Amino acid sequence: MMIKLNIDIPTIDNSELIEQLKKDPIIIDLFTRKQFNAELLYKFPIKFDRYRQNILKCKNCKGLANCKQNIKGKVIDLEYDRMIMEVFTNCKYQRNYDKKTAHLSKYYVCDLPENFKSIEFKNIELDKQSVHYIELLSKIKKMCQNDQGVYLYGTMGSGKSYLAACACNYHAIKGKKVAYVHVPSFSSSIKSMITTNEYDSLVSKLKRADFVVFDDIGAEKESVWFRDDILMPILNYRMANDLCTWFTSNENYESLRNHYLVNNSDDIKADRLMERIKCLTTIFELSEADRRNVNG
Repeated sequence: MMIKLNIDIPTIDNSELIEQLKKDPIIIDLFTRKQFNAELLYKFPIKFDRYRQNILKCKNCKGLANCKQNIKGKVIDLEYDRMIMEVFTNCKYQRNYDKKTAHLSKYYVCDLPENFKSIEFKNIELDKQSVHYIELLSKIKKMCQNDQGVYLYGTMGSGKSYLAACACNYHAIKGKKVAYVHVPSFSSSIKSMITTNEYDSLVSKLKRADFVVFDDIGAEKESVWFRDDILMPILNYRMANDLCTWFTSNENYESLRNHYLVNNSDDIKADRLMERIKCLTTIFELSEADRRNVNG
């Protein structure tokens, strides 16, 4: 015997919400852009309200750094295909960021800090710079444009890495395959890859990339293995194939040589490495005070 259950399912009254939505500028703009039928508002008021609340999170937004969305740079949009569907789309700030960083797809290796990923020479504000910096910048830009190697040394925080990152982005924007390698981090991680395909792939990329920056060379821990089995083959290949290579360092040529004198019997090996670096580059000194709070 079947028992009939009398259950009252409450009906949700969305009439007040619908009236609010009909007057809301966000919803009016959505219906105008999408050419939605007015009947959809009565069928899917909850989805339209959720859309409105999502868009309101972006009110007075000043950029991705202050994004209030659950997924950074993503906002909900609505599409209709027999029913209203929620889809995620990039906000204007995310689209602008993606446009500025499209060149990053050309990076074989990208050890760039986040704030260096979209910098360019043209963005450096010259009125904030010293005469020495402006003169050096002019020379550096010409070296970059002419595919000539640079060894840029100076004190910590003087802006060496910034200029090298500008050069790397310049070549990436031109469509070249590039690599920006932070040498201390690279030397620490490469040994753990020795038995993997990742090791061969990484070394091959650093040999063959059109343009490579070795950032902060000489700051890595002293290692005969890294000097002779990693750096030497990479630089030897790049020198033999005339591939543009840049270095930044706190050391000049002579003090870098001393860094690679791991023991007293290594004069020849240190000299051979330095011979490659000198052949690949022209040396420049950036003698500035700490510039980390200055553009460039």
